[in-house]
Amino acid sequence: MPTVIGPFSSFDSQNGYPRPYMDKKMMLLGGKVLKGDHSFKAVKHKASVDGTNMFNALYTICNEFEEIRMMLLIPSRSLECLRWSSTN
Repeated sequence: MPTVIGPFSSFDSQNGYPRPYMDKKMMLLGGKVLKGDHSFKAVKHKASVDGTNMFNALYTICNEFEEIRMMLLIPSRSLECLRWSSTN
C-alpha cells in the first residue's frame, strides 16, 4: 500500500504541512558552540511595502555541526533584534 502524503498548505498557514515537523526538528538539535551570520542577499528578493524593505538581513544561527538552529528576518544589523529570541 503506497504512503499517501497530504497536499501542501497555503503559504500563510502557521500549522501547515511541514511547519510543525520542521519546528520540532530544530528544537531537538543541540549545540555547545553556536555561531551566527548575517546575510543581506536573501532579503533583496523579499517583497517590499511602498518600495521600502521590511527586513534588512537574514540572521542564521548554526551549531558546531553546521545544523541550522534558528533563522530570523531582522530589520537592522543590530544584534538587539536577536535578544528576545535568545532569551525565550
